[in-house]
Amino acid sequence: MAATDGGDQFPDWPHTVSVTRNGRPVASSTGEPPAQTAPPGDLGPGASASANEEELDHADTAVGEQHSMLDADAGYALLAQKIWTSLRDLGVERGRMYAFGDHAATLTGAPDPDTRTNFQEWVADIPPATHAAHLAWPHDGLKLRAHSEAEPVVHDLVLASLPYTDLHFRSQYGRDRSLEIHQKFLTNAVANTFPGGILAAVTTHRVLDNPDPAVRELLLDNADLLGAVRLPATALRPQLSDDNAAPIDLLLLRRRIPGDAVHSAFFLDVAPVTVPGGVAYVNEYFSMFYPEHVAGSTGVVADPDKPSGLRYTVGDGDVALDMTLDHTLSNIVAKARARNLTAVSATWSPIETRPAREAHRPIRRTDAPGHDLGL
Repeated sequence: MAATDGGDQFPDWPHTVSVTRNGRPVASSTGEPPAQTAPPGDLGPGASASANEEELDHADTAVGEQHSMLDADAGYALLAQKIWTSLRDLGVERGRMYAFGDHAATLTGAPDPDTRTNFQEWVADIPPATHAAHLAWPHDGLKLRAHSEAEPVVHDLVLASLPYTDLHFRSQYGRDRSLEIHQKFLTNAVANTFPGGILAAVTTHRVLDNPDPAVRELLLDNADLLGAVRLPATALRPQLSDDNAAPIDLLLLRRRIPGDAVHSAFFLDVAPVTVPGGVAYVNEYFSMFYPEHVAGSTGVVADPDKPSGLRYTVGDGDVALDMTLDHTLSNIVAKARARNLTAVSATWSPIETRPAREAHRPIRRTDAPGHDLGL
């Protein structure tokens, strides 16, 4: 089963173009340091800071290569099983689905998924719902086809799993670039969802925790957040060290039908919150409204690359992750159903009754889209 290679989707991930900082090239298309551009001993102002950032950037590249070789099959399989149980309870019964990203085939419920690449794109018909809860995932006989330009633009269900979701980038460039990619593909995923359809996204915690709310405002313009679960940093790849791991968010959104009122959970603001060992900037969804939706123990780990020397993280909790996911996702589904935010498939209805796609405005430009505050 062929999978789409990630190179076309992530044009400079980690490096396929020259990168400059402080006016100097610091990495080439291969990730190798460039030729010396100044006389030896005359590196100019800010050279030591730039060199340090260069070292961190190369360290990120090396860790990223190791990350791609770690086994995450069991972690994604558990997540897919819980997601599909929730999707069925939200009324996802038929129609068309689009899945992209890391372990995308696993998230679709394919019985024998191809997991050899960290970016895949698949489309498939949503298997009919079954009354047996234990058969919600996987889907026997599910036939995936590689996504192509000939496929429809919008779908009843979108499953998005961005690569390197659980990876902590030490360099500022790495953090900024990873956040930019996740934000771009998350907003595109909303645009690829029919009004009334469901989007399940596995993404970096920094989408919600980013101090700049511009992208979250764009999401709220077009969709309601049904709920979110924050997973431990090593939930998908237990072999990942604490130094290189970062918390993961599972988001469930429903594309809003034009004319409907906003019924989203609160998720726009970020505020400082005290966690064991320090203070972190955390999205209001987790810090104020649903702290129980953090499926683990919050805290800090040492981070010599930050001024504070500390970084926010989520570790394993006292309760098994599968039980925590069952409880948390059941709570999210119950609240969504109470607000009548269940799946409404546009492909079930005649073309003339389908709601028109909403226009979506571009993301606001920001001077520092990924810079951290505090932790």
